[in-house]
Amino acid sequence: MTQKKYQTNNKLLGENASDAGIDQIWQQDNQAWWDWYVTLAENKNLYDDQDLIDLPSLPKCNPSKKSDVEKELVCPYELSENQCQSFRKEGFIKLPNVLSKDAVLHLRLELVNFLSKTFDVDIDTENSNRFLSLEMMWLENSFIRKYVLSPRIAKIAADLLGVPSVRLYHDNTLAKEPGCGRTPWHCDDDHFPLDTQEVVTAWIPAQPIPMDMGPLAFAKPLTIFDLVKNIKFNKCRLSEI
Repeated sequence: MTQKKYQTNNKLLGENASDAGIDQIWQQDNQAWWDWYVTLAENKNLYDDQDLIDLPSLPKCNPSKKSDVEKELVCPYELSENQCQSFRKEGFIKLPNVLSKDAVLHLRLELVNFLSKTFDVDIDTENSNRFLSLEMMWLENSFIRKYVLSPRIAKIAADLLGVPSVRLYHDNTLAKEPGCGRTPWHCDDDHFPLDTQEVVTAWIPAQPIPMDMGPLAFAKPLTIFDLVKNIKFNKCRLSEI
């Protein structure tokens, strides 16, 4: 779980992604934006196929467990006061066992099928070095909807923020194909058209991600943003950091 504490006006990028500044209007689709975004990171030494990490095969989904997963998604997850306070200080928290192995496996299978169908690729085997993204899947897939609208996950978000309830902004699945490269350091709140600082993102890894694969990393504490908040944001600066 991560908290977004800083809101700025957001204008998407210009038609020519390679040359445009962030103050221009983006005229391509969502996926073209992600293809451009990953180029902002320091990726001079991209891995070749020999350096890719091989992971053990994942267990197969058990169809009979699907009903158990649906019950799990509505069951409350209890947080301690220390966990809530840590989140509010650091801006993120890693919570154990929010979802069972079966729940993650079923979600992964559904997401892989959704991505493969949308982009006409085999997510588990193809390697085109792309950063694939889909949003608002809950409107089209009834099973993914159970995760996105899960009372279990929503209560965690509300408890961390110390509020009685939360509203959904969007869902988003992000899939880096092998060799895609790093993502630049960033503050997600810059991209959210929301007039509030009380925002939580629930990150759910869909497979094991060892350190060599570059899992999520967060800057802390939350006030560390003060060190960079006055730096003018532009894509050239991002690529040089």
